[in-house]
This record gives sequence, structure tokens and C-alpha cells, in this order.
Amino acid sequence: MSPPPPPTDPTNLQASNITGTSVTLSWDASTGHVTGYKILYRLSAPGSQLETLVSNTDNTDTSYMVSNLKPDTAYAFRVIAIGLGGESQMSNFVRMNTDAPQSTPLPTAPANLQASNITAASVVLSWDDPADTSITGYKIVYRIPSPGSQLETLVSNTGSADTSYMVSSLEPNTAYVFRVISIGSGGESQMSNFVRIDTPGS
Repeated sequence: MSPPPPPTDPTNLQASNITGTSVTLSWDASTGHVTGYKILYRLSAPGSQLETLVSNTDNTDTSYMVSNLKPDTAYAFRVIAIGLGGESQMSNFVRMNTDAPQSTPLPTAPANLQASNITAASVVLSWDDPADTSITGYKIVYRIPSPGSQLETLVSNTGSADTSYMVSSLEPNTAYVFRVISIGSGGESQMSNFVRIDTPGS
């Protein structure tokens, strides 16, 4: 008894649900004694060759999710039907580009920075809640307003989304300028407005 002929070629190969690392391939079913599909790919670059991504899906499903792709990369795919009679010819090519990585936006800057409860050695800084859930803490910077003075970091990260902070260990009878920066998963925000205080004498 002679073996059955190879399955017919898969047709209408398409790509959907494209992300930075995956794509769903779908195609019209081959006819004949189909037992699975082989999925081939190549990078859409000069000189690249087709390589086997999946040697046999071992089922007759006509879709397959390809994962572990590189972001912002061009790929081309083809599909081959596998059956008792061997392999079909290749399907049409489908070309796609994975999505570029999405950058996390910078957090919202604090606003309306104010100073209260000023003593010779401390001050309470407070600011409006930026209403940004990405914020994980705040950086507090300061300078003594004199010619050539530069902003310095007083607190690198409060480690809290609280919108007030008591600064201590200040010098009496001294002028200070403060600014606050939001910290989040996307990095650091722009600076808040500045607030100037003068500590009283001890």
C-alpha cells in the first residue's frame, strides 16, 4: 500500500497580537493526513537564512504563539504542514516587527513646596501630593544661599510616598534653600519650586 500524499500547503499565514517579545501566528488549515506543523523563521536582514523554530507542533491547531523574541526586531515566518506522507511546501511569508521596549515615564514633580515649624535646628517641609502611583520616595536637596553655593543632596531617598519631611541638624541663624524631587520606577522628576528659610538664633 503506497503512503498517502503530503498535506497541502498552509495558506494565508498571518501575524497578530504582536508584543515586544511574542507574536501569534495563524493560518488556514492544510488538507490531507496532517499530524502537525513546522514553523520556520528568519531575521529580516540581508543574508539571514530560514531556521527551524518548532520542528513539529504535534497537533493540528492552526495557530501558534511564538515567544522569546527580541524587542524592536524584524522577523519573517513560514509554516509547513507535516503528515503521514511527509511535508508540504512552505506557506507564504509573513513579516512583522516586534514592539520597541516601552520606557517608563518620569514621575510627576512635587509642587507647592512649603516650610513650617522652623526652629534653630529643624524645619518641616511639605508639598502637594503629585497623585502619581509610580512614586516610591523623594530626594531632598538644599543649598546655603551664598555666592558660588551649589545644591547638595540632603536625603537621597526618603523611601516613602509621604509628602512631608522633617529636616534636622540645621545650623542656627542660617539661611537655607530647599527643593524636592520625586523618585519612581522611571527615574527622577524635575525639581519642585524652591523654598527659602532662615533658622532663628539658638
